[in-house]
Amino acid sequence: MYSGSSKLERLAALKTTLDRADHLDEELVRSVILHTCQGNPFATMATFRPLIEARSWTDLGLGLIAEQMPTWCVCRLCLDDGLWWCGMNPRQPAYWTPCEVDEPHPVLAISILKAFITALIRPDCTLPPSPNERTRRAFSVATYCE
Repeated sequence: MYSGSSKLERLAALKTTLDRADHLDEELVRSVILHTCQGNPFATMATFRPLIEARSWTDLGLGLIAEQMPTWCVCRLCLDDGLWWCGMNPRQPAYWTPCEVDEPHPVLAISILKAFITALIRPDCTLPPSPNERTRRAFSVATYCE
């Protein structure tokens, strides 16, 4: 789909494709996984296969963020004048940072995937994991349990 170009160009093209889409389908979601996942994208696709088969695109988008960007979190999902906004930032105290990403779209799952891709594109937002990342991940998992 985006062969022969740099990774940033492919991500930008994928974000444009998402911006123009009015719905998600399996082919587009597979393209997102193949172009955004670090490591083995086929293993990631296998992990998310139940969500793909169920067409659970919102859960898949949130799962990709959790798996591929563990130092980031979705801090805002809201509907405003017919547009869903997905805001995400590095896990820091609750204030807006230069790395804040905020993406709109009429479809919730697409706004989540757009924010995910935007965070991957922005060079000022790639933060190295902290030394206590393992502790932080364990804590974040515990805080999301209900």
